[in-house]
Amino acid sequence: MARTLTRGGVMGVAWRYWRWVKIDPGQGRAVVPLAPARDFFHQQLGYYADDERVDDKTSQRHLKKHLEQEPETLVGRLSEACLRCFISTQIDWICNDLAQKFGSVGEFDHHDLLSLVLDDVGVAELVILTPFAKRTPSTRALHQANKGEPENSSTVPVRHIPLAVQILQSFDPEKAQLSTWCRQMVVSQGEFSKFLKERGITLESDWSILNNTSSDQLRRILQRFNKFPSPKIEQAVHLLESYHAIYRHDRLQKLQEKGTRGRCRPPGSDQLMRMLDYLQKRGISSPSSAQLLEQLQAIAQIIRESRRPQTIPLDDGHISSIIQPETEAEEHIFLKEYRKVFEETLTEAIAQVVEAQAARYKRRKQPCDREYLLGLKLFHCKGQSMSEIAPQVNLEHQFQVSRLLKLKDLRDDVRRTMLAKLGQRISILALDYNDSVQLHKVDKELDIAMNAPVAPALQEALEADVDKMISAAEKEAATAHYFLKTSFSHVLCRYLDTKE
Repeated sequence: MARTLTRGGVMGVAWRYWRWVKIDPGQGRAVVPLAPARDFFHQQLGYYADDERVDDKTSQRHLKKHLEQEPETLVGRLSEACLRCFISTQIDWICNDLAQKFGSVGEFDHHDLLSLVLDDVGVAELVILTPFAKRTPSTRALHQANKGEPENSSTVPVRHIPLAVQILQSFDPEKAQLSTWCRQMVVSQGEFSKFLKERGITLESDWSILNNTSSDQLRRILQRFNKFPSPKIEQAVHLLESYHAIYRHDRLQKLQEKGTRGRCRPPGSDQLMRMLDYLQKRGISSPSSAQLLEQLQAIAQIIRESRRPQTIPLDDGHISSIIQPETEAEEHIFLKEYRKVFEETLTEAIAQVVEAQAARYKRRKQPCDREYLLGLKLFHCKGQSMSEIAPQVNLEHQFQVSRLLKLKDLRDDVRRTMLAKLGQRISILALDYNDSVQLHKVDKELDIAMNAPVAPALQEALEADVDKMISAAEKEAATAHYFLKTSFSHVLCRYLDTKE
């Protein structure tokens, strides 16, 4: 057919509507071209070469209309296939983009993210020209099966609805671009969001971060986390206050008028000029609009960094000198597993040690287990000094708080408990690799099942990593008003949050 559709919308690449990106259990990420979907797209929307630009909004509206009006016809199913292909390529792009931006910090890669959200199946079957009853259930069938509504007697109920199908079901082409809706659905997906959050990665925009950070919070971050001099701190606080006075005020006003809360967009030129005017009226020297924008983004980046936990060290030369995978890929996988086991063991050790000490305090004639847990939280999670903590735990002096918390004993006990658990787990993890991993200097007769001692070389490597972590925690505790920089503090605070 001739190209009669409007070409003035957001432009995308045509091949995204007929190439399906999926996870192949044997090979990982795979891209499958679907010729019937390509031919259908050409027939409905005009011929396009693979890399030719198309009007996404018009194309998506056209395809969604066919899907809704005739879902069980071939036209409807081919329309669905084109849209699910597009969604798969968008999910692939989102995961790759996040891995490029945050993968080195969060220690994950493109495939780690894909495995959480790229779970669509059966797209290829949508384009097979066979009777409906023999094909994979459509989006409508999946939706009805999930609600317990049988579409017909031949449809097998399907409990799990792939994310791509959820995206397509909830997509309204009159309200949003499919690419935008995909991103919103992907980053808000439970396991995906949890995965990123556990690695200290937040996907808030700079403007949302500034919007939700108070002046006092910024002042504390700059004092504790970045050690800024007082004049620089006050300058940053004034800039944030100007942002709140103009940008946040405008946003709240719009919310009251329209009743909806949209994304925090970058401040407009008019808003920047009003911020500069706000600063000038208060006798504060102000930069240009462009410089103000850069400074606000720099402040947002500092806030973002302050929220990011320090990762537990992986390959620092200790464990890698003992365990040698055959390939870089195997080494990467092993070290990721090592970090996971390391953190799980640290979590268990902290819980065991803290609970034991709290139980001892609870058995005293004058129980002080609650004061103990509160004191740990105020010191490790709030960055308060011993003298600040004293009145909050019913004590008078700094040295009494030190006796209550016993921080050195806490670190020593966690170290000892952790090493007792970690050795056997890492030995088992290494042996799981069979021929792919060689345990150098480890007795070949090591019998894990009989609780034989961990090989000395492996034990030394583990002790080096644990000691490095404990040493960092010790230095952190000796720093006045420190701000959650070590893995020890993050895991301890995460545990203490569960005790409230």
